[in-house]
Amino acid sequence: MNAITETNLRVLIADENEEALHSLHDVLAGLGHEVTPYAVSVHDAVELIATEDPEVAIVVVHDDDEHALALISEAVTFASGPVIAQLPDADVAFLARAA
Repeated sequence: MNAITETNLRVLIADENEEALHSLHDVLAGLGHEVTPYAVSVHDAVELIATEDPEVAIVVVHDDDEHALALISEAVTFASGPVIAQLPDADVAFLARAA
């Protein structure tokens, strides 16, 4: 019989939309993950990444591409784990800029 091990992650959420932060927090916490305080500004994200050292950072992309790119840049620079960009649709141009 295969044993399935459950892994709960420390997750940082960064987003300029505070309501969306709470919604994603609820989903991730409901899955058993430890969600570190979320960040709205780039400055907040840098501080939280440095102090919390999340295992994964999620940057939620809405309308402000430049803000999202700044959050991604800081997360990639300071996070020890992967950075995920959550987009509402497949935006190849944005993904190319983020990469």
